Amino acid sequence: MANQYTATPDPLERFMEKVFKTKSCWIWLGCINNHGYGKLMLGGIQHKSHRWIYEYYNGPLGNFACMHKCNNPACVNPDHLEAGTLKENSIYCVKSNRHFQATKTHCKNGHEFTEANTILRHSVKGRHCAECHKINHPKRLPILHLK
Repeated sequence: MANQYTATPDPLERFMEKVFKTKSCWIWLGCINNHGYGKLMLGGIQHKSHRWIYEYYNGPLGNFACMHKCNNPACVNPDHLEAGTLKENSIYCVKSNRHFQATKTHCKNGHEFTEANTILRHSVKGRHCAECHKINHPKRLPILHLK
């Protein structure tokens, strides 16, 4: 371990100093954001802790999401993390009731969120009511439903 008189400590060693290992999850004890995800500063750059540890062991994620198979945002156990698209991550969050709107069954206008009446778009984040889209944008081309 490096001290104030030696070279910069190994990033993994510094990372692991902020981890508490349970029987399954590795809980991030450092700084967390308002959604429960860990964050850390390395080399003057802020990183999400789960993405950093995933990339340390597996290489860059690029535009992929780093998904928690354990549904614990504070977990940094590499065995609990996997790469996926934003669409896959959103669908997984909704199916596991982790998404903040996952328990909503109807849109604000009372239309039921069914598979046929739900639009998933990442450019506008989240799910949207297809019926409301038709009403509000009658001249637009229909949006493909993502499954």
